[in-house]
Amino acid sequence: MRCAGIDCGLSGGVSLIEDGNVLLSIKMPLEEIGEKKRPDVKQILTILDENCIKDVYIERQGIRENDSKGAGATTMVNYGLILGAFEGYNWFIFPDCRLQINTVMPNSWMTKVFKLFGIQKLDEKGEKREKKSRSFELANKLWPEFSFTPPRVRVNHDGMVESALIGYYGYLKEREK
Repeated sequence: MRCAGIDCGLSGGVSLIEDGNVLLSIKMPLEEIGEKKRPDVKQILTILDENCIKDVYIERQGIRENDSKGAGATTMVNYGLILGAFEGYNWFIFPDCRLQINTVMPNSWMTKVFKLFGIQKLDEKGEKREKKSRSFELANKLWPEFSFTPPRVRVNHDGMVESALIGYYGYLKEREK
């Protein structure tokens, strides 16, 4: 059983999960439009298509209270861009081979996945750095042999880690069906 997890921020990631194992985890592919960057949805769809992925789990986005107006707007535009591209793929490109698009709240996937491994989830006021640390801890428990460090970088990429955990959540949900 294969599915994808997507953390759709500019520093997010795309991960492919098969039977609970990470097949692929990459930083969010970006394209430049003028001076701005946005997710490269064509590359994301190509990755999904080449790997026969039909079940896609995308972290639902919202504007957080500490975000500036510009950051919140960018987040929502990128989220809408990805969802719109996926719907366009379903309706116009391959209507007989549809992606199953599932949006999931961050609290939902974190609660389910963290609880399985006895890792205490932080409340909404928990520090972002501490939340990321717990995600790294869980990813290392699940996939000790997999490196979430992109080439030419020395540290783990939190977008890759969280997209893999979102994909793992999708794997668990698909297994329940």
